[in-house]
Amino acid sequence: MSLLSRCRHLVVLLAAAAAAPAHATPQVESSVVCWGNNDYGQCNVPSGIGTPAHPVASVAASDSHVAALIADGSVLCWGANGLGECDVPDDVGTDANQVVAIAAGDAHTVALLWDGSVACWGNNFSGQCNVPSNVGTPANRVRSVAAGWTHTVALSEDGSVTCWGGNGYGECDVPAGVGTPQFPAASISTHFAHSAAVLMDGSVVCWGRNDHGECEVPNGVGTRENPAAAAAAGWDHTVCLLADGSIVCWGANFYGQCDVPNGIGTSDNPAVEVAAGQHHTAVLLANGSIICWGRNNFGQCDVPRKFGTVQIPAANVIAGDQYTIGLRFLDCNSNGVEDYTDIWQGTASDCDGNGIPDVCDVGVVAAETFEGIPTTRNRLVFDTIDLAPIDPLADVVTVRVRAVGEFASNLEFLTVFFDGTFLGFAFNTAGLDCVEQTATFEIPRATWEAGAADGTRAFEVYASP
Repeated sequence: MSLLSRCRHLVVLLAAAAAAPAHATPQVESSVVCWGNNDYGQCNVPSGIGTPAHPVASVAASDSHVAALIADGSVLCWGANGLGECDVPDDVGTDANQVVAIAAGDAHTVALLWDGSVACWGNNFSGQCNVPSNVGTPANRVRSVAAGWTHTVALSEDGSVTCWGGNGYGECDVPAGVGTPQFPAASISTHFAHSAAVLMDGSVVCWGRNDHGECEVPNGVGTRENPAAAAAAGWDHTVCLLADGSIVCWGANFYGQCDVPNGIGTSDNPAVEVAAGQHHTAVLLANGSIICWGRNNFGQCDVPRKFGTVQIPAANVIAGDQYTIGLRFLDCNSNGVEDYTDIWQGTASDCDGNGIPDVCDVGVVAAETFEGIPTTRNRLVFDTIDLAPIDPLADVVTVRVRAVGEFASNLEFLTVFFDGTFLGFAFNTAGLDCVEQTATFEIPRATWEAGAADGTRAFEVYASP
């Protein structure tokens, strides 16, 4: 029996013998977290986006608008829309025409469709939305897209690179040899007016605007001994992630955007993703944390305190011009699928609608959530502060264990302990399908008051076959 099919949601409510506790409605947070400049509402993630109803697969950020790829292949944009950059065409992101990748330029948006074709909308003053007729065809399917200030870049499945739109700085003059059968490109990034490509051999090539050395790849970067894994083009600097998890940056450094902090990208603290904004750099580390440096005039480097932690690890980092976006990744049942997507796909249930798969939703105590991973014969342990009012004259404290979830066997039941003391067996859980049952236990007042000095009480709930 898989863990997914044995989902359990346990809620413990504490109350005096004669009192009923309050229970708050669960709030589901978005998996999309944004901080920094919000002049055009680019950090105002629309309600419901990045929740189990609309899980987000990826995000692209520009100067002042954001494009999100939803798990169902649709696209939603928000922020500035002066040139239609947020007006997704009606035939893009439908069931029959799903999007698999997204990119955002200054005022245009680019989508890679499931069949390898490319769609573009928004500003087209420089022809950045005029997809060449030979790009995205059955004979030349596109693998990824990138968008600059007034130009668009496509990386085809054969490793070739095509660029169209504005070319005032040579940003569309792909160097000879780049993207050829001998030197196919593996990834592409672009920003204002320069592009950075990582080739299949791990080398890095940049072209376009080079006013501050943003296209001058340092010696020793992208060599056989020191191959690149990814590169990100900023406004006038370039950031490179090497295969060993270290980071190299070159170009403009007026705001310290190329001053990689000590201890970042080391062997014991490697980076796994890099992003470059206008004058700041953002990096995702292997431990799920995000660190930013460079210009911070809008707080674009002030990563939210609770984001990018062991409890709320980040999965991706994206840099807009003066803001930063992080995507969280919680996988409580360790099946390789983000929790919200798990719930949306129906591979995990969420009986109470709080965004936590029932297999991991151990309990809610006076609106405080405690999470763990229940499995057969394994205890579900959590601590709770004595938040409920206790009648000073009561001889006992009533503990109500409420179970909601799906249980496979009619022989399963719950065993409840309090601070190591056996309380008893809860109800038989067979046949529950998001239907609630409740069992009540009475704890002698002396036992309750003998809890930990800090006021915590430890409950252990076993799912026992």
